Amino acid sequence: MAFKRLITVTIEKLVFGGQGMGRVDNKVYFVWNALPGEVVTVEVTKKKKNFCEGYAVEIIQASPQRVPPQEEHYGSCSPWQILSPSDEQTWKVQLAKDSYFKFQQSPAIQALTLVDDLSQYYGYRNKMEYSFTHDDSGALTFGFFKRGTHWRQPIQPCVLASTAINRTAQTILDWLKTLSVTDHNLKSLIILSNEQGETIAGLFVRDHDLPLTPLPTLTNNLGFTIYFSNPRSPASIPTAVIEQRGSTTITDTVLGTPLQHDLLGFFQVNVPIFAQALQTIATYVDPGTKLLDCYGGVGAISLPLQAKVKSCIIIESNVEATAAANHNIQQLGLTHYTARCVATEQVLEAITSDQTVIVDPPRAGLHDDVTGRLLTVQPRRIIYLSCNLSTQARDVERLLERYVIRDAKLFNFFPRTPHIEGLIVLDPRL
Repeated sequence: MAFKRLITVTIEKLVFGGQGMGRVDNKVYFVWNALPGEVVTVEVTKKKKNFCEGYAVEIIQASPQRVPPQEEHYGSCSPWQILSPSDEQTWKVQLAKDSYFKFQQSPAIQALTLVDDLSQYYGYRNKMEYSFTHDDSGALTFGFFKRGTHWRQPIQPCVLASTAINRTAQTILDWLKTLSVTDHNLKSLIILSNEQGETIAGLFVRDHDLPLTPLPTLTNNLGFTIYFSNPRSPASIPTAVIEQRGSTTITDTVLGTPLQHDLLGFFQVNVPIFAQALQTIATYVDPGTKLLDCYGGVGAISLPLQAKVKSCIIIESNVEATAAANHNIQQLGLTHYTARCVATEQVLEAITSDQTVIVDPPRAGLHDDVTGRLLTVQPRRIIYLSCNLSTQARDVERLLERYVIRDAKLFNFFPRTPHIEGLIVLDPRL
């Protein structure tokens, strides 16, 4: 069949990842902005031998599940704005069960639920990264990449961002418009906020000699830094500091525990739902536990559990995150916690049979050597939090050789998007 840029597709179901799936002439199409039962005109953005990907540019026959999105650029930042909250919840549970199908007979998987907060469906993100582009009049504006393309779509303030982030972003954009700069000179803007409405911000520029002073006056801002970033790299990585005012760190409080983290580091973007995940984790950390927190970041999971823990080692491979973890340990005055800057797979001897082991790995999941060590020494409990259910399912399937699933829950860290956070608690087989 000849390749068609536009094609009509009937959508059968949603699939893991968030797209609608349909078939035309025995070829599978994965389509954004499409819901089950809909007939849509699809602009094909990627063509492979066995499948195509695309975006629905016209809804010929709409699903009764479809609701009006809150913003025009929803396809770039949160493509499930077209689902009602109740339908989002239903689909997330179903897609998670599909991911966990190899152990679907587990009572915990059969009873799987999604922990959610309907009052936090918008304005929940405490971190945003913006690109730059220009609008139809040529004026500088923020942009997100249109899904499936390399085109930056002009955006208005994003409804997922906190009020403080949107305030700081608009002030910086207004300031940039007064200077002799264009979107070609600029790379990105990262802004973090906390529950007090404070922000820190970092502007990444491609030109070291831009006229960027005086700096803008920002309300409730703890720090603003301008970085020169290698224009040959698309990533927001500092090459040099051009200007710096104030701090590059910010503090969030989780279950009463202050946690400092860095502008360029990782921290959970939805603190209220993360706190609910920690409350569940805490029920599986017995008093007097020896804890090993693998892929531990700044200590966001293990430090709020301090009152129940006899001793804890935080293992983290990122230098800045480990430094923040040690800072947090020191500020809290904890002598029974330590943080080590090393990859988990390089310190397998740290995993012992008398521990409860918490793992929160990146999307790639556990290193094979880590899984092997867990099976060999059999810690008394494994608590596995994951942002990628497919790799979590792979790892848990292997761990079930010697473990059983004690509990499983889903957490809606990213409402209005297809992303799901999964928690699985494993105990040794008797």
